[in-house]
Amino acid sequence: MANADFLLGSLGDSTIKLVVGEGDEQKNFTVHENIICARSSFFRTCMNGDWKEFEDRVVKLPEDNPEAVELYIQSLYTGNISQTEEISSSSHFYVTLGDAYVLADKFMDVYARNVVVEAIFNKVTKSIFTEGNAPCADVATMISNIWPVLGPDLNRITIRSFLLKIFMCYSMLDHSFNENVDDFVAFLDGIPADYSSSCLYMIKIRDPKILLPYPKLDQLLTKDPEAKDKGGANT
Repeated sequence: MANADFLLGSLGDSTIKLVVGEGDEQKNFTVHENIICARSSFFRTCMNGDWKEFEDRVVKLPEDNPEAVELYIQSLYTGNISQTEEISSSSHFYVTLGDAYVLADKFMDVYARNVVVEAIFNKVTKSIFTEGNAPCADVATMISNIWPVLGPDLNRITIRSFLLKIFMCYSMLDHSFNENVDDFVAFLDGIPADYSSSCLYMIKIRDPKILLPYPKLDQLLTKDPEAKDKGGANT
């Protein structure tokens, strides 16, 4: 477990209140300062004595997803992400996981990022890699949220490769193009341009003629995938 060295006594008495979201969707969470500051540079900065948050013991996160923050807090205390079968099997859980990854990146918590990726891998393995389900709109949303924050360091390059494999694995199934080309177009058209072009480029390398019957897909392939926007934004 990630926090096995945090025995009950070492958690301390000092806590931080997180106010997440806005309006009817707003939720409050309370976490131990010791554990969250040990993991997050973001919170260490907030609690260094020079910020208003240090005095109030309150950190406001109006733009963040309360469901994602709940997953992040779970990773702090348990070292993993675990949800009920009903929640974890829903396609919307992809969106929550994507938001949780972006949140962990914002908090500069490398361990939490890896925990989220493991949860994504487990869900993708069951739904797409094993059962052969087509990547749904919520998968596209997850990728679109994560892709722009993936920088050039080795850890993030590995995650970029994994996200590409989500599409590549399904595209290798025999029936994929013949039966679901419209779904592929909708999926690829809703994600960052450099992601879609990278997917199609790898498919075309495997079989240069595979896209010829599908001009809609071929149009999404840039001529030079190496000239893509490295930030992952649509162009």
